[in-house]
Amino acid sequence: ALLAGSVGLFVMLALVMFFTRRVNWYDLRLGSANEGST
Repeated sequence: ALLAGSVGLFVMLALVMFFTRRVNWYDLRLGSANEGST
C-alpha cells in the first residue's frame, strides 16, 4: 500500500510537471498581480 501510494504520487507529480512545463507561469502571475488589489 505504501509503495503503491508513493509510486502514484510520483507519477502524478511527474504528469503535473510535464503538462505545466510549457505554461508561462511568470506571465500568468504578473498578469493576475497587475489585476489584483496591489
